[in-house]
Amino acid sequence: MKPSAHLESVWLNSASEEPRQLHPSVHHPNGGAQHRFDEGVVCELVLKWQDSSEPELIEEIMRRCEPVLTGTILTRGGYSADFDEVLNSLRIRLWRRLSKFDPSRGRIFTFVSLVAGRSLIEIWSRRNLQARRYPETDISVLESIRHSSWSRISPVEALEDVRHRIMQVRTTCVDEHELSSQRWLVRGLLDAEFKLRRHQASDSMSLVYNLHPRRSRTIHDQTMLEVRRQLLDVVKVPAITRRDLIGTRGHALAKYSDQLSAQDFSKLAYLMKNLAPAIIPRPERVDLILGGFPNAQLLFKEQLNNDA
Repeated sequence: MKPSAHLESVWLNSASEEPRQLHPSVHHPNGGAQHRFDEGVVCELVLKWQDSSEPELIEEIMRRCEPVLTGTILTRGGYSADFDEVLNSLRIRLWRRLSKFDPSRGRIFTFVSLVAGRSLIEIWSRRNLQARRYPETDISVLESIRHSSWSRISPVEALEDVRHRIMQVRTTCVDEHELSSQRWLVRGLLDAEFKLRRHQASDSMSLVYNLHPRRSRTIHDQTMLEVRRQLLDVVKVPAITRRDLIGTRGHALAKYSDQLSAQDFSKLAYLMKNLAPAIIPRPERVDLILGGFPNAQLLFKEQLNNDA
């Protein structure tokens, strides 16, 4: 990125505004170049400031040194959006180091250039280190543990986050008896670490809550669908194609491969794995499986309110 014309004009005219004589140069031995940094004047001002520490002197020194600071930034790093911030940092660092200037050891121009150059290296090194430690990203991914750059998250904390997400599962059930059975199912699956097979979990619901086996399996499948949807942010959905589907349930999903994008079809196959396709309301409303049912309510609404 190149500096704007305004910045270039400011840099060219940033030195003293009084008329200056033309100095000899390689291409103009008779005089044709303007010096934007007056070595003698700046050196004298610095020595005076070292003795008196007058604020007016440091202001004049900074004004006369600005062409050197600006030129160092432009030649070493180019123009950036935070140009003014970097320039101000160089001013502060130069002010802190001017007391160490010794005219017997070199020119003030060399001193200012070295301070500016080393300061730039320190600034960019610190920024590069910070960029590696804290990469910039969209704030929404902070809700997902798998995107976290903090390597000290313990397994216990990760499991607690998963449990918290599952407790925010939604349901379309309205019957209080079925809602109780659904809450019991979620807690039981959590305690069993989701190792129970489909028929084991649904048959347990039938025994404990006296539900018809067909209804208990429907509630089980609807619950598992919602749990998986809650965990989409913390799992990596594998790429699934039509050829990967096996079994009666898998083949029932194959007809949606032509209706959905590859990403949405993989998501559908992941959400519906080992679940009955009958929980899809209608073939044309597969979007409810992918995005959720608009009339679904929090299953553990009262518990979440008490925790809050």
